Amino acid sequence: MSAFIGPAGYGYRSWGDLCNDRQTLGFVRLARIIDNLCAEMLAAAVSNEYAAALTGYAASNFVRRMNYSTRSVTLQAYGQKPTHIYFNDSGISHSFDYFETGCGTGPATWGSLAVHTLRNLKKQLDRDRGNPALVQRGSAMELPLPNGFLDAVVTDPPYDAMINYCDSSDLMYVWLKRALLTAHPWLGVTTDPDGLQEKTNEAVIKFGSIGGDHRTEAHYKSCITKAFDQARLKVGPEGVVSIVFGHGDPDAWARVLTAISDAGLVLTGSWPCSTEKGGKQTGEYIDNTIMMACRAAEPGRSVGDVRVVDELVRAEIARRVPDWTADGLADSDQRMAAIAPAMEVVGKYAEVRDFTGVEVPIQHFLGLAHKAVEEAADVRIDKFRLADFDERTRFALSWARQHGRGVAAGSEARWLRLSYDLSEKDVAGIIKKVKGGPRLAFGDEAADTLDLHPNSAVIDIALAVAAEGRALAEIAEALHVLDRESDEMLWAAMAELARAVGESDRDGQTWTWAVRQRNLICDRALRARDVRERERERMAAQEGQGRFF
Repeated sequence: MSAFIGPAGYGYRSWGDLCNDRQTLGFVRLARIIDNLCAEMLAAAVSNEYAAALTGYAASNFVRRMNYSTRSVTLQAYGQKPTHIYFNDSGISHSFDYFETGCGTGPATWGSLAVHTLRNLKKQLDRDRGNPALVQRGSAMELPLPNGFLDAVVTDPPYDAMINYCDSSDLMYVWLKRALLTAHPWLGVTTDPDGLQEKTNEAVIKFGSIGGDHRTEAHYKSCITKAFDQARLKVGPEGVVSIVFGHGDPDAWARVLTAISDAGLVLTGSWPCSTEKGGKQTGEYIDNTIMMACRAAEPGRSVGDVRVVDELVRAEIARRVPDWTADGLADSDQRMAAIAPAMEVVGKYAEVRDFTGVEVPIQHFLGLAHKAVEEAADVRIDKFRLADFDERTRFALSWARQHGRGVAAGSEARWLRLSYDLSEKDVAGIIKKVKGGPRLAFGDEAADTLDLHPNSAVIDIALAVAAEGRALAEIAEALHVLDRESDEMLWAAMAELARAVGESDRDGQTWTWAVRQRNLICDRALRARDVRERERERMAAQEGQGRFF
């Protein structure tokens, strides 16, 4: 078992350990009954295909029952029902206490499952008859079809390291291969030393393994590139390859987009889809996925100049933002949706180079896509455009507008740094890493990291003000020394930060108070400046008299 699957951390080393003796006995009997049914149907001259289909349907409901069984099930007290075993769509939950569903009636029992199964089956049988289809199981890296045979390939590729499909479903596999021994004998044939599913060509990145694992970033990229290349070869000259993808990590996007390009495909259209609302895997939230239509790259594409391509990307995203807004996409979803249009523009060129002739990496366009959404939205901070502020302050204001004081996924910080071409060092003191991810730093947390001077970033002055608390004299003195009391951008930024974090926040209270006391603070700072100027004049006069005598 993998360390990714929760129970491994509690001493379990096999899938059998997840069942108590009663559950094991029940699953053994169900698996045997399903397998015997197939043998009986074959003995009664039912066709192999029909017997396999019926048995396969029975087995699919067997694993539905397992989804609410084993030691990983907990009781949802307020709903009076058990929860399924997958706590984040892929990882199996575990607790020291668990809820065991019985053989009688009630939620998640076999009787309850049978009622829902028959109800859903009736809905399917009442539908209009469809067309027959051929369903084959095989490797996406070796499609058993002639080149140019297909009109379209539709794929939802593995999402990088987000879901470990095989590891998570091995629990079901170890029982399915027993229930389908007669109907699908090939299912149990595996070279895995533990008798589990084949993972040699599984196109995922595996983190948190016990020991080494071949499913590395290089393995993942190699697999999906081969799969995309096969898709390109199997569609005709006018064929389309449809790819659905969504991820919170810019590195994951870079890998899949690079694979698309390396496979000789280019994006020709894209649509954001709310297919994964509320999903959360391995710490990365998915609110929207992107449907990307790809075609084979045209031969003889020209080399693009990054300055020209950047402007084309900005223009294309600006054209789409009004439609996304009308469709109700939130700002964060629009930034994700902007990736594909950016790559549509980039795909018109064989490569894009900067003024030195060096090829521009794909990460540049990922960051530009996010930034272009912000620019197209023309965000205003009082009378200033967000683009008017220095990059460090833009980062802070964008972060505060998106997350307030809340904790965000680590990938959110990477995306925002990428948007403004900033390193982790460049944003030191603005966000703080806490349990669960980064959040906006409090002024007193950032105080020791701030190197204040008259040309400091606006956010640094704002954080210094927050660190002082409601101390009128100290704030006035600090602004006077830095010559920033009349900085309109500073006052606008503090008002926006206060709005973003809320007045219940301690820094929000200070910023709100400071903005309201602006006249008093500025008057005191100006008086301090007058005093200093008079003192400087007096000292200069004394020095002049000394030279005269």
